Amino acid sequence: MTKNVALVSLLLSAAGLVVSLFAPSQAPQNEFGVRHRPSGDELVIHYKFIADHWTSFSDQLEQLYPPDDTTTLGVFAQTCFAFQRGRFTLAIQKAQHVCTEAPALVHFLLGYSYLRIGNYPRAEEELEKAVLHHRLVLEDATKALAEVYEFGEQPQAIAALMAQSELAVHLPINYQKRHYLQHLKLGRYAVVVYHGISRSINRFGLMASVLITLAWLFYLRELDIFERESWAFTAVVCVAGMFFSLGTFLLSDVNNLILEKSLTGEYVNDLMYSIIGIGIIEELVKIIPVALVIAFSKEIDEPYDMIFYACVSALGFAFVENLVYFDGDHTEIIHSRAFTSVVGHMIFTSIVAYGFLLQRYRHPDWNVWIVFGAFFFMASVVHGVYDFLLIKKWMIPFFFYFILIIQVWLILINNAINNSKYFTYQFQIEADRIQSYLVLALTGILVVEYVAMAWQHGQAEAHRGLWQAVLGGSFPILFLATKLSRFDIVKNYWRQLTFSLMSIQNFVMNNVKPLNFVGHHVHLLMQGQDKPGVITERRILIHRDGYADTYWFEVELEEPLLVKNQPISRALISFQRPIIELIG
Repeated sequence: MTKNVALVSLLLSAAGLVVSLFAPSQAPQNEFGVRHRPSGDELVIHYKFIADHWTSFSDQLEQLYPPDDTTTLGVFAQTCFAFQRGRFTLAIQKAQHVCTEAPALVHFLLGYSYLRIGNYPRAEEELEKAVLHHRLVLEDATKALAEVYEFGEQPQAIAALMAQSELAVHLPINYQKRHYLQHLKLGRYAVVVYHGISRSINRFGLMASVLITLAWLFYLRELDIFERESWAFTAVVCVAGMFFSLGTFLLSDVNNLILEKSLTGEYVNDLMYSIIGIGIIEELVKIIPVALVIAFSKEIDEPYDMIFYACVSALGFAFVENLVYFDGDHTEIIHSRAFTSVVGHMIFTSIVAYGFLLQRYRHPDWNVWIVFGAFFFMASVVHGVYDFLLIKKWMIPFFFYFILIIQVWLILINNAINNSKYFTYQFQIEADRIQSYLVLALTGILVVEYVAMAWQHGQAEAHRGLWQAVLGGSFPILFLATKLSRFDIVKNYWRQLTFSLMSIQNFVMNNVKPLNFVGHHVHLLMQGQDKPGVITERRILIHRDGYADTYWFEVELEEPLLVKNQPISRALISFQRPIIELIG
């Protein structure tokens, strides 16, 4: 672990050096000039600038145009300031004194202000004028006018806006999607969804999404120790996960826009929405590639393959989801998506796949459809509760819940590996290697987030974000690296779902103690005899109460051991001490 800490420090230091040398010292800023007598177009440009930079530069902007400035630009700026501060009655009063050199803009400011104070007839009147007059306020005016029609329950008026291609592209994306779904114009709906996704894509978001996908993909392959899957077919399933993830948009929009289901803040409603509107929908589209692999290919020939391809499909889904989340303003969530959301997606889909796994390899007499329904419902509920806790911002319960489902996932993976038809103790999971890999890979994701923030928001913001990410991300990195690296491999053993709640240390860290000793040399000391031997097999003893004791090993002795004057060449032993030192 000391070596890992040193490598992490070196990686972060190198990233800091790169940012200091090459990243901008502050976020890019726009500059604009002012004429003594501004034209209408220039007033619109000033409005756009004030709107775009109000959050960061409101004090500086107000110093440029104090309240006693009676010039055209001064009065206009005061109108925009009142508008941005939500003082819409004052904005209406001032807008009426602005010169008529930019009538469309004045109509927009008046219309939007009337909308916000609830005067819908006046808002509709002013916004319809704004839409007709000026291209530079067309987008804002069209969106506001659609909102007026929505409040006024005028679906025909919205449909009329949709019929004008010049205006339709400026409508809120949900308005467009709902219109096309209601009229079953799925081709145009797909175009709107595509444009929505493409507008979210940026170079750093794409880089982070690729890195996250590859980081977890390499981890999954490290666990496939007996008969590793081909890269080509793995890529096919991952791309299939990306493709079918688009079905989430369709199903979610039908649920939200057509059936009008939504979060209301009421606990029961929000929990049911999280299970049905999020869990069921997302688990359905994620399991489709896995079902296709099971039904139409021969790639799955051991239990772990089902877990593997379920996780690969989930990674494809998460890749598209991350592209949407990692737009220009949300690079600070890259590490949290990588450490929790992506892992969660793999866990939930693994639960569904585990049902298929049990039916094929342990209970072939089970009805596959009943099994699928039961495990699909289980995964949807687990997924829904996960999102519900996040929606309610119950972070302490979420913390323990996440650790709990991690433990479940580890047992599912361990059982799948244990029951491979290719099982041999000659192959073991290299826990230390996996742990080091996870530490470096997850730290690399922190570095990408840091660099992205530096280029998009400046060095100062990136430094603040890095410290927050390190403070918030160090524990998840340590937790995931230790928890996901240790498995106790026992041939043909199905471990029951058990959880460690005895102490915080056991609950947080990996309580699995791998006893992968087959092939190791031991000495049996008995009645003054010292007999060397080698562990050749691991055995499971079933107690009368049904308890499966997996801590027994078969030893082949190099020289017979005399027990009651009888030579014994093979012995069954169990280690009693918690720390075991083996020779060889």
